[in-house]
Amino acid sequence: SCVCTNGTVQCQHRPCPFASCSNPITRDCCRSCEGCLYRGEEYPDSFEFSNANDPCSVCYCYGGEVVCTRIPCYEECSHPYTAPGQCCAQCDRKFTFGQIPFNIPLLSNVPDRENPCSQCTCQVSAPDTDSLLQSLFQVCFIIL
Repeated sequence: SCVCTNGTVQCQHRPCPFASCSNPITRDCCRSCEGCLYRGEEYPDSFEFSNANDPCSVCYCYGGEVVCTRIPCYEECSHPYTAPGQCCAQCDRKFTFGQIPFNIPLLSNVPDRENPCSQCTCQVSAPDTDSLLQSLFQVCFIIL
């Protein structure tokens, strides 16, 4: 605040309470724990936001503190499949004879859901040369 006395301006900073948090915001020239400043963005208290550094985690603002945690994945299975751009594996994916997603590891064994006594082994196969779409795919051969 500033005061003009006898033609002279005298300014003083008003006292601010101590902000004991790690990610305070600035309100009325004072640091405050009633929100969070994280990576240049302000978030209100008790707000949930995505983490730009890790799309598989979520961050929370509580009392000027930011806590980031991994998104929980609940399904557990013997042959999980994580789709591109997804954080958690899926178990109920249907594998059938023929083309399967390319990100299945080569020579990995995949259960044949139509026959519990067999497994599939994934191997690279060249795409059809007449096809306009030139992409690799994997073929699942049944091993008895």
